[in-house]
Order: sequence, then C-alpha cells, then structure tokens
Amino acid sequence: MGQSTTITITITNAPELNAKQLGEIAADHVTDSTAWTEEDGTHHVEGHSKWTPDGFISDVLSLTSDLPASGATVNEEWDTRDADEPGQRITRYVGGTFLSPATQVNGLVPADLPIAVSKVRAALAGDGDVVETVTWLLDGLDGERA
Repeated sequence: MGQSTTITITITNAPELNAKQLGEIAADHVTDSTAWTEEDGTHHVEGHSKWTPDGFISDVLSLTSDLPASGATVNEEWDTRDADEPGQRITRYVGGTFLSPATQVNGLVPADLPIAVSKVRAALAGDGDVVETVTWLLDGLDGERA
C-alpha cells in the first residue's frame, strides 16, 4: 500500500527545540522522515503515512506547549492512492494551542481560477448568467472541466 499522506510541521520561535528531537518523534510515527533546522532557527519535520498520524502531530506539538511564543504550521497533503480525492489541510498553532477553529482544505485548483472568479463576479453584477458561471467555476474546482 502506498504512503499517500505527507505531513510537514514547521515550528518557529522555539530555540529550545532541535532537529534531533523532532527526528526521533518522526521516526516513531511516520516513514521516510526527515528533520532539519534552518539558519534562522525555523524547524521542519516531515514524514509520510497511509493515514493521518495524529500521534505524530500531537507529539510534535506537545514540545511547543510550554513555549508561548512558538508557532507551528501543520501541512497535510494527500493524493488518490488511499483517498477519494487529493487535498491539503493546513492548521496553525501558537504555543501548542490550536490558533483558529477553521482549517484550510484545498483540492485541485484550476489554472483559470482568476478568470472563473471574475466571470462569477460579473454575473452577480448583472453581466451574464449566474447559474451558468457558478456551475463553470464549480466544475473547475471539482476537476470536471478541462
């Protein structure tokens, strides 16, 4: 079975952490893991899993719970090997606490998205058929339009 979910956690404002700590946590939860620290002190840890490894994410975030200035961004991306649709979820944390109740989920975005949005706005202003333009936009977001 494929490892279809890639999880990347980026941590800022946490000089107390190091790549070795993050790498050890990743090795316990995900495959093909790697951890590194940039020159500016930003930490990254990444790995792959068939499922969303909640333990991996919570164990990494627990390191930041006593660091109120720390910020963490969890980026989960998945493909269609083990999911119905490809997508992405981005969640943000401060001091180990979830920052907002909303997560950002993205699927495939058509290359002509700005044009489609512009046409919908024009139709809403009375220049075109609203149903037709919204359907065209949604078909593009669903991947049903070439």
